[in-house]
Amino acid sequence: MARRPSSSAANTTGSATMSGSRISSSSMHTRSRYSPRLGPGSRIVRNRTGGLGSGIAPVRQMADAGVRVSSGVDGAASNEAADMISEVHMAWLALIARRGMAAQPVYRGGTFEGGADAASVEEVVHWGTAGGARVLGLEGVGRIAPGYSADIAVYRLDDPRYFGLHDPAIGPVASGGRPTVAALFSAGRCVVKDDAVANVDLGELRRQALAEVSGILAEVA
Repeated sequence: MARRPSSSAANTTGSATMSGSRISSSSMHTRSRYSPRLGPGSRIVRNRTGGLGSGIAPVRQMADAGVRVSSGVDGAASNEAADMISEVHMAWLALIARRGMAAQPVYRGGTFEGGADAASVEEVVHWGTAGGARVLGLEGVGRIAPGYSADIAVYRLDDPRYFGLHDPAIGPVASGGRPTVAALFSAGRCVVKDDAVANVDLGELRRQALAEVSGILAEVA
């Protein structure tokens, strides 16, 4: 999943967005009048959790227009759990909510009800994996295919939360919450197994993080 590139992100609340630009959807006005300015060659990195207070960008319309879409976060400032699964889960729900806001039942002169068909789980997973690689212009990553880097996350699907799903494979995204990591591979090397990070002292890491946070709080007090 892509990390949002702050140096090249353009704020689209003002001038028109040019083809080939890379923008953050969290800084975008959410009126649909912006989407026609985006098309093939444009790229967005949606930070749904951090940008929720700004509204919901018309990502469905952008994707349909050929815009390259990804999901990303800046860190704890925009996703307090530092959890990309929760980011993808929120992205999926936000798409459903935006379409649902535009729904009108037939008896009131509308053409559809609800918004559950706004995007599939498979689509938002694609935006967070292969989509991230396309947005960042990376080759050989983002897919499970011969010749590609073996960057693979394997989640356990035997959590009781998934028992009622028609397809347990959608559980980590559709059900929300932190899934259990069975294994995480980076370039073919196993770096996490059964939720344990290899060669990392989490207690020491926590102490270092608390010290940094305390220092920042002291500076701004």
